[in-house]
Amino acid sequence: MSDHEAYLDKYRQCSEWLAAAQGRFERCRDGSSVGARQDLIQHSAGLKELLAEQPSAISLLNNTMELGEKLYPSTAMEGREAVRQQLQELQQALETLYDGVSSTERELRAKLNRLVSILITETRQTFFGAVGLGVLIFFCEAPTEDGDDDDDDDSLS
Repeated sequence: MSDHEAYLDKYRQCSEWLAAAQGRFERCRDGSSVGARQDLIQHSAGLKELLAEQPSAISLLNNTMELGEKLYPSTAMEGREAVRQQLQELQQALETLYDGVSSTERELRAKLNRLVSILITETRQTFFGAVGLGVLIFFCEAPTEDGDDDDDDDSLS
């Protein structure tokens, strides 16, 4: 395989991976403003998956750049400029993607934290409201110390 073919194959592979990753990012980003807990968790998991793939994406980009740069000495000026432009566009697209992924993941994490905080507060209020009501009922229905739980006071008659 010639250097040009190797570069074109790697460039295609990198471009396809990048397009697929951008599509996954868009799906994770879409609807993240709705705020349903399960949706936020799923979107966050998708973003974390993309973040976990970042090192291999950078490696793929670096391999593509190396192959492209190997072409410079044996390529005409116009060809060198075209390869340089392609590599620059790939690098910029990858940086933009991961800036967006990181930013969106932080936003989703903050939304999840706020949602969990609200749920904890509501649970506490419900729990303490029920416990408070139970304590109030207990004390209102509790028998007197002498064991007489009716309201008639026999000692006054």
